[in-house]
Amino acid sequence: MATNAERLREIINVFASYGFSELYRRNFKKQTVEESAKNLRLAFEELGPSFIKIGQTLATRNDILSETYINELQKLQNSSPSFPFAEADQVFTNEFGQSMKTAFKNVVEKPVATGSIAQVHYAELEDGTPVVIKVQRPHIQAKLIRDIDLFIRVINRIPAVFTEIITDPVLILQDIRKQSLIELNFILEAQALLKFKQYHQERTTIKTPDIYLHYVSEKVLVQSYIEGYDLTQLEAIREAGYDLDEIAETIVMTFLYQVFTDGYYHADPHPGNILVDNGKLVYIDFGIMGEIPTMFQNMLMGLLEALVLQDIDQLMQIILIVCEAHGDINEVDFHRDLKLLYNRYLTSGFWKMDLNNMFRDLMKIALTYKLTFPHEFVQLAKTVVIVQGIAQNLSPEMDFMKLFEWYITHNDKISVEKYFNRETLLRQGGRTIRAALHFPMKLDQLLDNLNNERLGINLQVPKVDSYIRELNQMLNRLVIGILLASIIISSGLIASSATSERLVNIGILFFTIGIIMAGYLLYSFVRSRHK
Repeated sequence: MATNAERLREIINVFASYGFSELYRRNFKKQTVEESAKNLRLAFEELGPSFIKIGQTLATRNDILSETYINELQKLQNSSPSFPFAEADQVFTNEFGQSMKTAFKNVVEKPVATGSIAQVHYAELEDGTPVVIKVQRPHIQAKLIRDIDLFIRVINRIPAVFTEIITDPVLILQDIRKQSLIELNFILEAQALLKFKQYHQERTTIKTPDIYLHYVSEKVLVQSYIEGYDLTQLEAIREAGYDLDEIAETIVMTFLYQVFTDGYYHADPHPGNILVDNGKLVYIDFGIMGEIPTMFQNMLMGLLEALVLQDIDQLMQIILIVCEAHGDINEVDFHRDLKLLYNRYLTSGFWKMDLNNMFRDLMKIALTYKLTFPHEFVQLAKTVVIVQGIAQNLSPEMDFMKLFEWYITHNDKISVEKYFNRETLLRQGGRTIRAALHFPMKLDQLLDNLNNERLGINLQVPKVDSYIRELNQMLNRLVIGILLASIIISSGLIASSATSERLVNIGILFFTIGIIMAGYLLYSFVRSRHK
């Protein structure tokens, strides 16, 4: 493995060769967004598996990158080269003290799948049970973490690597580094699979592979082989007799249960990670999972209620509670921007709106008001976009709102009974009737107060005291300025029209005093502007 200095030079040279030459020539022609995105993808491909992994992860970050970057970096999904079987076998031997062909029968040397972190080989147990052996690339952990750290250094030197980015790219890479350390530990993936399996053991629509714990380590994971159709094989799924609309509905419903019932969901449900087998959805690859703490889950419930009821005040308050603020917030402007966002995307119905752009615009609003969304929200938003894209691809005409309405009416945590139960309806109905009966009397009182000049308006303006102080200071300076101007003009007239030397000296004295005071006034004004 190359030294850090050698690898850093290689990274810099590759980026420079694809037009990111600000390192050497400040006057280099600026790239368009399309050129920058394409060249970034080409540079990642040339720099190998670790940078392909970085690019693949960035391709899922619709919350921070423009659609141009997302579309280009998604081409990296199938760019990972395979590595020799001998290297994979050596990794397995180092972990378990025996080769794959000793531990299993009919080991296929050609990988059935290849990724940026690992590749998968087909094999069979002694009893003929088919399994897949997931083997980590040799030295990928050291290389990936090193390359992320070096790329952070490069980003600091080449700010134009990304254009039209919403947030600090260094923060993105630090988040990728943290997530990669989890993905690189296959023991954690095995634990995630078992936890997911436990949540869904009573559900008939979801299936997960069996795992063989005696063949699980940080670098190797063995699980049962399931031969199904992945969600990119639409024609094959249709020819096998499956209803694509039904599959789409099942995907959406299972996701809702994962998020709002379990608080534990598959956070990388791209089409290659979901199979269709015997009428069930088979989730595979549990390297990226989302866990929603109870407090955050309750916030999501409140967020949904605010969206359904079009309560912008509640929506704003929940966002302010969830997010980390990095300064004072003008709540009037923030409320207005949220309302504009709601009207732009949510009035046409959930299924028709562009979730990708909606989340991006929400992130932009948050950035404007110096708010930072927690990782849990960003990850969930990213997953929602993926789920919507998969379901729309399977069933373009599916009515999501009907599924959502069914879910909330059958879910204990999101109960609509508080809006529609008998007691609530009677209480709200009683209030409405009382308000209607009192309306004529209230109107008569209002008109009487108005006619007798007893009507007052209590208007509250945020920070009004500071505004009044500033206004007083401005008026004081204006008055003093007028007086000084009068003194200077008067003293000039006295000096120019004086008939004696004494009057001339008096005029000059007052003129000098006026100039000094005017200079001091100007100095105090400039100093107050810089405070």
